[in-house]
Amino acid sequence: MNNPRARLEALVDHLGLRPLPDPAVDAEVAACIASPGLDDGVADDTVVPYVTIDNEGSRDLDQALHVTPDGDGFVLRYALADASYYARPGTALWRRALAQGSSYYLPGFAIPMLPEGLSEGIVSLNPAVLRRAVVFTLRVDAAGRCVAAGVHRARIQSRAKLSYEGVQRWFDAGCAGDPRCDAPEVRASLLAFAALGQRRIDEAAARGVFALQRYEADVDLDPDDPRRLRAITRDRNDVERWNEQVSLLCNMEGAKLLQSLGRDDDDVQAVYRVHLPPLGDRLRELEEILGALAERRALAERWRWRRGADDLAAWMGALPSGPGSERLTQAVQRLVRYTYRASEFQARSGPHHALGVDGYARMSAPMREAVGVFSHKELLEALKLVAPRPRAEDLAAREAVIASANESRRRQGEIDKAVDLMVLDQLLGDDLAVEPARRPWRRGTVVGVRPSRVYVALDGCAVDLKVYGIDLERTYGTAFRDDRRVAMLPAQSDRGAPAFVMGDDVEAQARQWDAERARFVIHLRPVAPTG
Repeated sequence: MNNPRARLEALVDHLGLRPLPDPAVDAEVAACIASPGLDDGVADDTVVPYVTIDNEGSRDLDQALHVTPDGDGFVLRYALADASYYARPGTALWRRALAQGSSYYLPGFAIPMLPEGLSEGIVSLNPAVLRRAVVFTLRVDAAGRCVAAGVHRARIQSRAKLSYEGVQRWFDAGCAGDPRCDAPEVRASLLAFAALGQRRIDEAAARGVFALQRYEADVDLDPDDPRRLRAITRDRNDVERWNEQVSLLCNMEGAKLLQSLGRDDDDVQAVYRVHLPPLGDRLRELEEILGALAERRALAERWRWRRGADDLAAWMGALPSGPGSERLTQAVQRLVRYTYRASEFQARSGPHHALGVDGYARMSAPMREAVGVFSHKELLEALKLVAPRPRAEDLAAREAVIASANESRRRQGEIDKAVDLMVLDQLLGDDLAVEPARRPWRRGTVVGVRPSRVYVALDGCAVDLKVYGIDLERTYGTAFRDDRRVAMLPAQSDRGAPAFVMGDDVEAQARQWDAERARFVIHLRPVAPTG
C-alpha cells in the first residue's frame, strides 16, 4: 500500500471532488464571518441548554438537541445549522454546494461541501458561541408518535460538544463521571433523550420496521504509521441508535410539513427521498433462496419465509439470535438487505419502505448535503418565514439539486468501495508477507454464493472476501458448482472436499497474489466443530 493518503488524494482528483479556487466564494465567506446575521429575524433560544452529540472528531456540527418530559411524552427541540441563510440560490456559495452535492468522508480527512470557514466555523453549532439555527419543536406522545410539529429560526448557544462514545460511557457509569453531562440541565435532557430514543425504536417496531444488524466500520489513517490504514468494525452503541431515531423523526416530520404546505401552495418545490419496496421478482427470488437454504441445512420452519403469508420485517425479527445461530442469521440478513432497492431523491413524494412511512425528506444534514440546504429554504418559504423565489427559478434549482444529490451518493459509494479494497489489500498483503507455515487463518461467515464464487464476511472486518470456485478447485482437486445460490458443492466429495453453505463458519487464508487477474488467491476451509 505504501501511501494510502496519496491513493485517497488521487481518488479525490479522479472523482473531481476537490473544489477549484473561487475568489467569489472566498469573498462571500469573509462577508458571512464579518456579518453572521445573529440578529436577523431570529428568536432568542439561548436559554435552552442544547448540546451536540456526534463522532468524537467531528468539527462540522449540524444538529443540537434538547429533550424534556411532557406528561407521559416528550418535547424535542432539534436545532439544525442554518446553512440556507448563508448559501442562498444565486450566490457563489450555493453554486459551490450544488457542484459538490455533499461533503465527502475519507480516512484521515474530508472534503467539505461548504468552505471550512463556514462548515467548521460560523455555521457549525460549536459550543459556547452564538449560532443561527432552524429549530424543530416536536411533541411526542407516550406511544412514541409525533403529535405536533413547529419550526422557527432562532439564535442558540450549545452548552457542550459531546460524542456518542462519551455519552455512552456516561450512561454505562450510572449517569455520572463527565462534568459536561453531569450539569443538571444537561443531565435531565440526556435522560429524556434516552427514553425518547427507545420509545421511537419501539414505535418503529410496532409499525413493522425491523432494524437489520448494522455495524460501523471505522477506517482511518493509523496515527502511529501514516503508511497504513486502521480499520475497526463495531456494533453501534445505544446513544447512536437513539440519536438516529431523533434524526429520522425530524426528517419524517419535515416531509409531512412539506406535503401539507405544498397541497395549497404551488411555490413549495420540495425534494423527497423515496425508497420503493422490493420488486416482485426479487421477493420471489428471496423466497426461493431461503427455501433452498432451509432444505439444504434441514432448518426448522421458522427459517422459511413465504410471500403473502409472512411480513418480512416481522419474520426477520423472530429469527433466533442466540448462540449457535448468529452466523446463519448474519447470512440471512445480508441476503434480505440485497433484496431491497436503493433509495433516491425525487420531486414527487413517495414511500420510504425501509422506514415504513409515506414521506421522508432530508432536513438533518444542512451543512453536509445540498439537498438539506434546499429543503430548509423551501420549508422556511412555505412557512412564510422567508420570501419565495420565482417559481421558474426554484423548479430549475430543484432539478439541479436532485441530480446533484443522487450523484453525490454515487460518488460516496465509489469512495467507500475503494476504501474497502484498500483495507483488504492491506490485510491480505500483510498476511502474504508472513511465511506460509505461520500465515494466519481468518475466521468468517459464508454470506453469499454465486456460480463462480463464495462471499465470506470476515469477523471484525467490514469487507467481504471473494473466494473463487477455480481456486477451490485447485485447493481440493475437484470442480465446484453452485447449488441454488445457497451452497458451493464439490463434484467429487469422496476426495475430502467440503461443501460451503450460507451461514457456515469458515476460515480463510491468503495464498498468493494473482497478478494476471489482479486479485488474491484465497484458501477456504470449514471451522472444525468443537465439543
